[in-house]
This record gives sequence, C-alpha cells and structure tokens, in this order.
Amino acid sequence: MKNFFTGLSYNFTAIQYFFSHKQIWKFTIIPIIVNFFLLILLTTLYLNYFDDIFSFISGPLGSMDVENPEGFWSHALDTILWGVRNLFKIVFFILSLVLIFVGIFILSSIINSPFYESMAEKIMVIEGVFDERPFNWKAMIQETLQSLKMEGFKIILFIAIATALWFLSWIPIVGFVFTVIGFFFTSWLFAMGICTFPMIIEHRKFKEILSWALNKKST
Repeated sequence: MKNFFTGLSYNFTAIQYFFSHKQIWKFTIIPIIVNFFLLILLTTLYLNYFDDIFSFISGPLGSMDVENPEGFWSHALDTILWGVRNLFKIVFFILSLVLIFVGIFILSSIINSPFYESMAEKIMVIEGVFDERPFNWKAMIQETLQSLKMEGFKIILFIAIATALWFLSWIPIVGFVFTVIGFFFTSWLFAMGICTFPMIIEHRKFKEILSWALNKKST
C-alpha cells in the first residue's frame, strides 16, 4: 500500500517538473494533438455505431423479450428480460469504452513514442545524466525505428497476455480473479511503457527491458 501511494505521488511530482521546465513543452504538442484526435475520432465512431455493434454482439441471444405477453407472469417475465437486456447493454457499453481508451493508449504509444523518447532524453540532459547530441536525420530515423520496434514488442506482449486473461475471466466462479489480474497487468504494462524510455534511448534489448520491469513489478 505504501508503494501505491508513493507511485501516486510521482504523478504530482511529474506535473510540477513539467511546468517548471519549459524546455520540454515542445515535445508534448504533437502527442496532445494526436491523443485528442484519437479520442474524438474513436469515441464519435463508437457512439454513432453503438446500436449496430450491440445488435451484432447480442444477436445470438435473441430479442430477449416475450412476444405479445398475456397475463401477469408473461408481463413479469418480459419485464425481467427487459431489465437483463438493458443491464447487459450498460455493462457492454462501459467495457467497450474501457477498450476504446486502451486502444487509444496503444495507438498513442506507437505514434507518439519518438516524441516521448525525445522528451525523456531532454529530461536526462537537464538532469545531467546524458550529453545533448546535435540533430542528425540519420540518428533520428534510427531512434524512431528503435522506438517503434520496442512499442511493437510491448503491444504483442499486451495482446497475448490480455487475450489469455480475457478467456480465463469467463471461467465460472474464479473468472473474476483473472479480471482483477488483467487490471493489474494492464497497469503494470502502462507503467513499464513510461518508465523504460531511458532504456530505449540507451538501445537496450527488449528482453533486458522486460527483465528490469519484472524485477520492479512490486515497486
């Protein structure tokens, strides 16, 4: 629990650091624009096509109502089925929004990784742990490809583990445990993506980065 609150405090430390160092502001302009565009685009598309998507997903369940109910019990059953259907619709809507935000994070990580890496390098220069390098197109292309490669490995890891946990979450009784594990895994992977940019700058291999992150999973 202490580690949780310590990690939570880092967010406020980062915000304070960001506003006190104007040199790194320029590295956030494009990521902010990209994130805003992805959020508006995916959310708008989802809201516009939600009914069609839900009808397709819930199609195998049928209409979940009683046609032409007659009598008390028929109306009672029809009311219960109506409540179940709408509850399922609400849960599906919330889960879908979570998946949209995860998708935005994944796409953002791919598109914005070169900018995040550049910002991490600038911070390392400010803190005196890295020497500032003159701009070079060849080096920039190499760094960009390296960033995209590392993000690709992270996404493959996320899809593989998240898919396995999703299937396991459907196991009766114990499925909830795998849902909780999935939440902590996603949080850990997101933290790994943020904390390992300095290692990417140093051209560490993904196996080495993953090993470091696994050793730090409790902190």
